[in-house]
Amino acid sequence: MTKMDEFNLTELGVFIAGVCASLGALLVIIQKSKCEDVNCCCIKCKRNVQAIIEEERLQKTGHTGSTPQPRRSPRLQEKEIKLELNNNVEDEKP
Repeated sequence: MTKMDEFNLTELGVFIAGVCASLGALLVIIQKSKCEDVNCCCIKCKRNVQAIIEEERLQKTGHTGSTPQPRRSPRLQEKEIKLELNNNVEDEKP
């Protein structure tokens, strides 16, 4: 009897499933990493990490956090600046 005669299909299936699960876990770890340059087994990849972070933030909160502010009229901007300057002047008074 040889060593291969001692194995059956169930044990072979378990071995193959273990190897596939290990490779899958490695791919998940690589995907979740925040590295911009990934080098693994002679495979090189440059990723856009900021896009991945924004996508995760979008899934968790519903927005990316970089939503542009609505445009304000110049008059409204001037009023806000004047109010801000007045508040700063009042804060500086003894």
